Amino acid sequence: MALDQVKTRKTLTAVEDHGGVSQKPTSILSESAGIDGSYWVLSTHSVTDPEIRKQFDHLAEVSIESNPFFKPAFLHAGIENLAQSKVEFLCLFDKSGNESKLKLFAPIEYCSLGIRKKTVLRIWSHEYAPLSTLLLDPVDPDETLRQLTNCLCDANDSVASALLFEHLPNNSRLARFLFLQPSLSQILIRYFLLSRAGINSPKSLSMSTQGLKGKRKQRLRRAEEGLKDLGKLSYQVATQVDTAEPLLNAHLKMEAEGWKGERGTAVIQKPETEQFFRQAVNGSIENGNCTVHSLLIDEKPVATMLMMEDKGAHYPWKIAFDEKYAPYSVGNLLLIRVNSWLDKQTQFEYLDSLADPLNHTANRFWPEKTEFHNMVIGLGKDATKTACQFAGEFRFRNRMKYRAKKILSKLTDS
Repeated sequence: MALDQVKTRKTLTAVEDHGGVSQKPTSILSESAGIDGSYWVLSTHSVTDPEIRKQFDHLAEVSIESNPFFKPAFLHAGIENLAQSKVEFLCLFDKSGNESKLKLFAPIEYCSLGIRKKTVLRIWSHEYAPLSTLLLDPVDPDETLRQLTNCLCDANDSVASALLFEHLPNNSRLARFLFLQPSLSQILIRYFLLSRAGINSPKSLSMSTQGLKGKRKQRLRRAEEGLKDLGKLSYQVATQVDTAEPLLNAHLKMEAEGWKGERGTAVIQKPETEQFFRQAVNGSIENGNCTVHSLLIDEKPVATMLMMEDKGAHYPWKIAFDEKYAPYSVGNLLLIRVNSWLDKQTQFEYLDSLADPLNHTANRFWPEKTEFHNMVIGLGKDATKTACQFAGEFRFRNRMKYRAKKILSKLTDS
């Protein structure tokens, strides 16, 4: 679905232009009084609005919260190719005089959820972007979050009954602030908690890099020696589009020839998914938000990983390997080299594996945990009732989904 094909929602409220800025929200959820005569507006906007996209581009660069999946290149690729329903931009503006500054941003998806099929604004995370950290302006972020809290408490429900977050890190500034607000205690409900493998500090990364011991270390050493008998073993990190392209092609080919290809979930098995993948990855590489790591035998990739990065936060996004080399543990050997590469990065802050909590490989290589909450915030006069209803339904759905995954994991291991 191309950007110019995204249907805009009927404008519910119009606001004046400020200093030439085109302010044409599809809806206004709430307004809040600021200081010195300013006021704040929480509104939704079309993804085709040129001024919103301009301010979004700037906020993505300066945001104090990390989310590589909300970077313009990645996000626009997703909207164009993956969106199954209407996606718009949720924006919080600080308006003063002729100025209108974007202070907080997230893509949102309009969903009809729950038994009663009420409209919900869901922060747009998905299979290829499992993170819902909002972009936040670095100038007085606490005031921005305080105004967001005011707007959420006073929001009308003419547009949606609730705001839904999935995959929100507990250590994000947004989560820490909202969870402590008494005014949200009756309308904000955390209904599901999960943890993903990760590394929480440079010191922990160094310890993890040196952590291979005993039989496992011996087994991987033998596997590496066996690989070297087959040809020249090398490790490559591509940071430019031209050098990354052959590695990406190899990545997609290996994925399609593996278990994902058998299940019909490989990227190249759907044209729109492959278009998204190439567009998002190439754009992210150009902007310095993605590197491609490869283990090669005689210059042929046998394992690849795509690493997303934003402000020192690293996200091992996708990994693939040639299953003919599975007896040599090429995926694990690549991860050893990736960890060593990360340990040399001066701007490393932390790593979120993005992996399922039951992913044994991720849990071994990145032994620390990052907690994530799914939460719902009720909107309008029945906010408390709505939040409770949705939380109960979502909690049951997530528990059943997690139990099914756990059973499937045990069956696969056996």
